[in-house]
Amino acid sequence: MVMEESEYPQRTQQQNKAIHKLFNLVAEELNSRELYLVVKIGRREVKRLWTCEFVKEHIWRPLQRAETGEVSTTKLKTIDPANVYDHLNAFLSTEFGFSIPFPDRFSQANQ
Repeated sequence: MVMEESEYPQRTQQQNKAIHKLFNLVAEELNSRELYLVVKIGRREVKRLWTCEFVKEHIWRPLQRAETGEVSTTKLKTIDPANVYDHLNAFLSTEFGFSIPFPDRFSQANQ
């Protein structure tokens, strides 16, 4: 039996931990490659180091909204993080030339 997308339960706490671990890993990789977040203030630009929150707000959330229609990570279904990750991974690979595996329970133990 194939489940309809609406039948999936809410994402798990373990998935939430993995998503936020991913945000940190992406931020670290972007910073190590000196690919800074550029914030425009008037006509000036300010380079900022990536943080977990910046990755969530400026990369993950727009992809999540496009894929699921949801703004909040708390509203995701168990199937959603993998789908959003696939788009994130394709973006990072295409635009910046790197990929980060989605954190699993084994990598979570090493936080």
